[in-house]
Amino acid sequence: MRKVFAKSGILLSLVFMLLTFSSCIHNPGGIAASSTPIDGRKYDNLGASIGTDRVIYILGIPVTSSNSLQAARNEAIDNKNGDALINVTASGYLHFYLVFWTYTSSVQGDVIKFQ
Repeated sequence: MRKVFAKSGILLSLVFMLLTFSSCIHNPGGIAASSTPIDGRKYDNLGASIGTDRVIYILGIPVTSSNSLQAARNEAIDNKNGDALINVTASGYLHFYLVFWTYTSSVQGDVIKFQ
């Protein structure tokens, strides 16, 4: 009976530590009028889109490919088969857990297609 309580106590302690040592940080990145110069060209607005790119670390070592705003921007544009973004905002999110964390870059805006 003591072994059961000891094992459940250890498990409960691990769950408590995981919850205690986890956090989230939002890092506002910036705002831009467009992702490429428009130079007076005419375009169609295809609607809002969001693109993200994420890297995962375990004990400080990246285990996935690197994270970039360019990849997030390209995903947002590709979601609507457009050429560029207008009304662009970028931000980052860090989710930290006991032994691993993720950093996600997010780019959102209105996708446009040049005529």
